Amino acid sequence: MRIAFVEIEDPEDVKTWSGIPYFILQELRRQGAEVEVIAPLARPFKYLYSVDKIVSKLTGRNIQVNRRPVALRSFASQVDRRMRGKQFDVIFSTSSIPISRLKPGIPVLFWADAVTEAMVDYYGGAFANIGYRELCVAHAQEQAALDRASFAIYSSNWAAEIVKGLYRSSDDKVRVIAFGANLPIDHDLNDIIAFNEQRLRSQCNLLFIGVDWDRKGGATAFEAAKILNERGIKTVLKVVGGRGPDSPFVESLGFINKNTPEGLRQIKSLLSTSTFFILPTRAEAAGVVFCEAGAFGLPTLATRTGGVGDYVIDSQTGFCLPSAADGGAYANLIAETLASPETYRQLSIGAFQGYKQTLNWDVGVSSLLSLVERAVKS
Repeated sequence: MRIAFVEIEDPEDVKTWSGIPYFILQELRRQGAEVEVIAPLARPFKYLYSVDKIVSKLTGRNIQVNRRPVALRSFASQVDRRMRGKQFDVIFSTSSIPISRLKPGIPVLFWADAVTEAMVDYYGGAFANIGYRELCVAHAQEQAALDRASFAIYSSNWAAEIVKGLYRSSDDKVRVIAFGANLPIDHDLNDIIAFNEQRLRSQCNLLFIGVDWDRKGGATAFEAAKILNERGIKTVLKVVGGRGPDSPFVESLGFINKNTPEGLRQIKSLLSTSTFFILPTRAEAAGVVFCEAGAFGLPTLATRTGGVGDYVIDSQTGFCLPSAADGGAYANLIAETLASPETYRQLSIGAFQGYKQTLNWDVGVSSLLSLVERAVKS
């Protein structure tokens, strides 16, 4: 199977989109696919929108230049030129954008986490304050990608159902495959059992990973830790990525680069020794970090929002709480679970089994290749 891996940014760079394209690429090759990277793609058109960008800054309205027709034609032209004279069975991307205007012929698949309509005024950042014109542009781009694709794969049922409700596409074309853990995993169930015995003998360590303290629900995590300490349950909130409040029970560890040997060792240590992973996020399309927690049998407490429910199975791999849940609700579940060590062990093993069965790139890419074969044969 010869695959053209098309991306705007470089999938060989582990820093691209949190490493998701990189790990998919490596797993495709490990599973025997012959992959040629068609990336990165140039953006000569960006200078055409200098005025738009100035207006955007002045008005606070976000624009998405990469989705505009000129950009899509440019991407398609570059891909066509770089593929010319070569034989490929299929074209694949982790974004719907660069494949939207490709010529008919070779089957196309893409694997994304959401469409713009799902994210606007939900996720914030580049998706906040998008005007009607930009939404129309984004909708047209996503529809063009769906029309061109043999299969449109999304990382959660939440995203897939939104696509089915807003776009013209057959249900058979829209598929769901969960993302995997962006970490090398070399332990087994016996190690998870050993982790648990150490965890249950230690203080309660809550692990919070997220740069955006507000969107990721950092205040709720802090409140939970505070309440647990007030109840006499010694608890430390370990914050990775951002910075938590100055407090005797908060350890702000800053950014940890898990792509370095020392960073990887540190992240693995935190995942294996923490008692719970806590992320009361306000908005989340998917969550590689949930996969990584599961890989270490770390029960997760998170919010039932966006695609989280596909990654945290309530009462099996952790707990999914309503968006309105406060720190007290999180603290109650943590205290109840710690009071029943067998319940904790079951959640931990459930989290590891969830990782082994679904939330890993081996399973995800195997499912992707099955769809690739169907697309080529059809």
